Formats: sequence, structure tokens, C-alpha cells
Amino acid sequence: MGKAGNVLILIFLGLAVSSLFATIPSPVLYFSFEKTFSPEILNTRYFFDPNPKIFGDVEIVNKDGDYCLYFDGESFLRFKTPDLLDYDSFSVSLWVVPKYIAPFNRNNWDNITTLFSIRTNNDFPEWSFALYKLKGEIYAFVFYVSKNNTIIGWDFQITKDLLDDNWHNFVFTKTPDTIEFYLDGKSGGRVSLRTDEKFQNYVRSDYLCLGGSTRSALNSKFKGYMDDFAVWDKILTEEQVRNIFNYGGIGKNEPGTIEFDIEKAKAKLREAYNQGKISYEQLKKALNEINSNNPSKLLLDFVNGIISVDDFAILY
Repeated sequence: MGKAGNVLILIFLGLAVSSLFATIPSPVLYFSFEKTFSPEILNTRYFFDPNPKIFGDVEIVNKDGDYCLYFDGESFLRFKTPDLLDYDSFSVSLWVVPKYIAPFNRNNWDNITTLFSIRTNNDFPEWSFALYKLKGEIYAFVFYVSKNNTIIGWDFQITKDLLDDNWHNFVFTKTPDTIEFYLDGKSGGRVSLRTDEKFQNYVRSDYLCLGGSTRSALNSKFKGYMDDFAVWDKILTEEQVRNIFNYGGIGKNEPGTIEFDIEKAKAKLREAYNQGKISYEQLKKALNEINSNNPSKLLLDFVNGIISVDDFAILY
């Protein structure tokens, strides 16, 4: 490669033709559940503890040749994550294979099946996404806390059979003025928010719950498989949502290049090691990646300042 090759490498990412799909932006939080409960991508500007508290017996299992979560209807995960969804605009995506959907009981809202929930320290729901069945019909239910701690929610009817043992992708996007729900790459409904329905976050969220929660509304636990949970601090377009459904996970990205300065990377790694931020084994592993001209995405994100040294030390 010549002398310049020791200083700068252009890393080519992806092999697909860009015209075939819409670019998916990098999420701030992404779980692929590849043999671990910790996130694969953690770029959130807020604190996030990657080690959850496990309620019950949540399992990581192999289904259809890939690892995912299995919830038995009695269990859930809770991650410490203050203010994860405190954005004017955000998107959330997850894949599920429901094995049971609870019927709606107007006398007991806890019967609604929670997929994920953002909650306060007192376990008051701030944002939640759930499923329920009413008179033979299935509905997705999004609700959040608005002004004066008033709970506001919207139902989106689902015409597909979610109990067909296939993977289904749910996406919902939120702008200051709208909420839109997508099922399997297609819009399942959109609502325009009146002034009194706008999200006004006076309560500070403390936890992300997957598969259920405790106390105070939406207490019913999810039964089934869950995978590829992701959060973006921006709105996904319809094309990007279709990309996610067509390609699985969180979709595919266009090929591109990343400038990777080897000397800068080595200096940054040695600085992290000298400060006690990373271990000797982590330093050795990273230097081997660099010298082989095959750095991982996690290492690239650290060197290019996308994730912090603390997050890098936890995830690497």
C-alpha cells in the first residue's frame, strides 16, 4: 500500500447498491441480543446502564438461526436509563413473535400486554407501547404522560394475524406534532396532536422496561420472542421503515467510506489505557485490529468520537 497506507485507510462499508434501499441512520440505542442483554450500539447522550435487572426468567434463545429474547409471560428486563426519550423527535423499532395477546378489560388496564415502557423511579409510565385484543380485533396502543401528568393514548387497529408464528416489525415515530405507527413496513395509522396533547415532559424517566413492567398501568407481561430493539433521536422516513422490514434487524445501509487515521487511533487507545479506562487485553485486541487493517465498527466509532471511552470499555 505504500507509506501513506500506514497513516490513513479508507474503510469501505457494505456491498449493496445504494439505489436499492434508503440509508438507515445509526440509532442511539440498539439491542441485537447476540448472547448478551447489553446493547450492541450505545450512542445515547444520556446515562445508560447496559446491565439490566432481570425480573423472572428472561432467556436468550436461538430462533430461526438467530439469537433473540424469549419472554414467558411472567418476566421482563429493566435498564437504568434517565431521559432516554427526551427528544422532540424520535423513532422506535422492534421485532416480535407474540405467542399470546391479552384481551382488553376496561376495569383493569394492567391486562394490556406491554412490549416496552419508559418509566419513572416510582414506576409511573411515561411512554409505553402495548398490544391488546378487543372483540376479536388486535390493537397497538401508544400512550404517554402529557401536561399535569395526564395520560394520553392512541389505538391503532392491526388487521394482520400476529399469532402466525412469524416475525413482525413495529415502528412508531414521534414529532412534536404527530405520532405514526408502522407494521411490517407499512403505515398503520397517523395522529396529529392538538396543543393540549403535545408531549410536555415534566416527569423525568428513569427506566427502560422490555417485555413488561411493575405496578401502575400496563402490568401484563409479554409472552413471545423479541429482537432488534432500537431507538433513534430522529424520524425514520417511510422508505427507511420499509428498508427495516425488507432487510430485517434495523435494515441495511448504503456503502460508504470512513477515514481512519492509524496513528491517531493508536494514540487515542494508549491514552485510554494510561488513564486506566481500558484494560491491557482491550488495548492489545484493538491494536491487533488496527495492524490487520480490519478494525471493527465499535473500534471505528470510538476512534471517530461517536461513542465515549467509557461506553467503549464496557462494550469492547
